[in-house]
Amino acid sequence: MNLSDAFDQYVTPALAEYHAAEVALSADEPDAELLVRRRSRAAAVELHQFADRVFHSKPAWLPALREVKEVRDWLASTLTGVAVADVGLVGDVADGFKHVTLTRKSANTQGEASSTVRSMGYGRGVYGAGKYGGGPQMVITTNDGRERQLSSILLHVANGWLAALGRPSINSLADLSV
Repeated sequence: MNLSDAFDQYVTPALAEYHAAEVALSADEPDAELLVRRRSRAAAVELHQFADRVFHSKPAWLPALREVKEVRDWLASTLTGVAVADVGLVGDVADGFKHVTLTRKSANTQGEASSTVRSMGYGRGVYGAGKYGGGPQMVITTNDGRERQLSSILLHVANGWLAALGRPSINSLADLSV
């Protein structure tokens, strides 16, 4: 399976399912918060682990690298602005759900408790990111106190991989279809 197909088979469904779960939060559906937490974990893990697929596939567009971490560093180097840090942050989110508490000095979050479902008011988080109107959404709090909408973190990293694969970027996770 080529990398573009692997992205479509593993990453795209996880991101689309996360988006659907976040939409369900606004509809106040029963168990919506539990579902969005599960889907957050799956989306973060699939997106973070895509670097492993890239590393082992050794595509022609990837420089010669010795370990998976270098693939993530390479991806971050192709991005700009806040998206650069999002490559590492999506990994910390995935690890936080997996290990509950992160003890690595390099971690940008404390672990699972850094991922909460709540509304964000005007002026909080990154301008133009997350749900318009501040409805309930998955929010990641970094060690330095910044609050980031998980949907924008996932979007930035997904667009980085799409660009690497030679595919057009998406404007929103809602643009993904499975």
